[in-house]
Order: sequence, then C-alpha cells, then structure tokens
Amino acid sequence: MLSKDIINQQILPHLSQGKRGTRCKADYIQIVKAIFYKLKTGSQWRELPMYEFFREFPYSWQSIYYHFNKWAKDGSWQHLWIALLKKYRSCLDLSSMQLDGSHTLAKNGGACVGYQKRKKAVTTNMLFLADNEPDAHARGRFRLDVSL
Repeated sequence: MLSKDIINQQILPHLSQGKRGTRCKADYIQIVKAIFYKLKTGSQWRELPMYEFFREFPYSWQSIYYHFNKWAKDGSWQHLWIALLKKYRSCLDLSSMQLDGSHTLAKNGGACVGYQKRKKAVTTNMLFLADNEPDAHARGRFRLDVSL
C-alpha cells in the first residue's frame, strides 16, 4: 500500500474536496487507502474492512463509495491519472507500448458508457496501458485525449 506521504503529496492535490459545508470527519488519506484496497482486491464495497482503515471514528462503506463516485464523476481520477503519467513518463519504457481497450456487455445496467451498434447492447469500456514491464501501469474508464 502507498504511504501517507505519497498519498498526501501526489494524490490528494488532484482530488476535489469540498470548500463549503461540513468538513469530512474522516481523514482523506484513509479514504484513498480504502478505495485503493477495494480496487486492488476487487472485493465488494460492503466487504471493505472498515475497522482496518478507521479505528478512531466509525465510517461506513457507503461513505467510501460516495467519495469514489464523486471523484469519478467530476473527473478527479482522470486528472490524477494524466498528471502521474506526465510526471513519471521518464520511468516508462516507451520502446514498446501497448494500449488496449475492452468492451464488456452491461446487460443489467452497470457502469454503461454508450450504445455500440455492432454489439446491440450497452457496454462498459476499459482502457489498459502497459510498457515492457509485466504488470499494467494504469487502467481507466475513459478515452485518453492528451498528448504526453
């Protein structure tokens, strides 16, 4: 897992935070850690080990999902992804770059992106970016429209 310093310096500046209203009672660092745990393990939102992340203050999985969904809708995750790709471009081995996309049918709704005539169904689109390393560096549900 990422350290608190890395999350605070490189991730939180790209995530939107409310300027008005009541302040979030939980630490944003712990919220980000819980979101990354969910994304890494692939577990359900309800199955997040909340006590592991929030010992001093009871927090619910719905609140973690609220922050994840809010940052997804306002484009914060996309801005973070692009900023980190630009910052660490020198660390990528660009001699061989693979960019792959996947369309998955979302018959019961899901995170549908659009109607594709050739599939005659609503699909969820996923984008994978990898270099010569065996693991994918980044995944996203959006179109990459930036020149690095």
